[in-house]
Amino acid sequence: MIVAKPVGGLANQLVIYSAAYKLSLLKVDRVYLDLSHFDGNLKRKFRLEELNFEHNICHPLTILLKFKRFAFSSNKVFRFIGEKLNKNGIYGDNCFKENSLEFDESFLYISGDVYLEGDFISYKYYSDILRDLREKFKPKQLSNSALELIEIVKNKNFASIHYRRGDYMTDAVAKSFHGLLDIEYYKNAITELEKLTPVLTYYVFTDDVEVARQDFNFLSNVEFVGEIDGLTDIDELEIMKNIKNNIIANSGFSRWGALLNYNESPNVIMPRSWFRGYDIATTEIGPDNWVRIDSVFI
Repeated sequence: MIVAKPVGGLANQLVIYSAAYKLSLLKVDRVYLDLSHFDGNLKRKFRLEELNFEHNICHPLTILLKFKRFAFSSNKVFRFIGEKLNKNGIYGDNCFKENSLEFDESFLYISGDVYLEGDFISYKYYSDILRDLREKFKPKQLSNSALELIEIVKNKNFASIHYRRGDYMTDAVAKSFHGLLDIEYYKNAITELEKLTPVLTYYVFTDDVEVARQDFNFLSNVEFVGEIDGLTDIDELEIMKNIKNNIIANSGFSRWGALLNYNESPNVIMPRSWFRGYDIATTEIGPDNWVRIDSVFI
């Protein structure tokens, strides 16, 4: 039995499930999910149910008895107690918590029932199953606008640009830890990409179209995906996966767009430093053939 605890937004949920699925293939076992993070959570919701695979939910009592992890979260008092217990590191022997940005080889030798929690951001946890993940992570449903745009972009030499702002701009903690990439990073990334291939059109994915229009006014061959009405983030991720070249931000969203790219050998440009001002190794964020350029933070 493999139990994984997804947390956060769509990209973080893809990470933990991918690691759990890889382990299930090694152990010939089933993956179950602990969804307590989303019970009563007004900011985040469980997104994997919108993708093209069935998931199994683990009962909180099973999680408590087997793994000594507290997953009762619908009651505020229980949730507070549980968070305190979990935060204080009361783990069963069969819990695997990933806190590093680098691949932990012991993961490959986990035996018996296990509870997975943590980041699993190193692509090495699932690098050899990306073909399978491309199929599993296809959306159950796409908007008509998304389907139309996918027909336009696929099999053409276009490029996506992820201009991530949002909480990286408005949240002081996120801005300090993650860092907001300056337009100079994107200009340098475009220069590097143009050395590899002549891009016909750039498609900018952003949560702030107005600012993006001003910052990318040096490009004549540019479209802004955010101007299309009715697109969800699931839609946008699927569009990004169909675009032949990717300029990604220091964000899990565009990282997954590049990792799951349907093209056999996409050109990917990424920031060398994934976090602003932190001396943390980020060499395993993506494959070695992704082009890394200096990060320029605001």
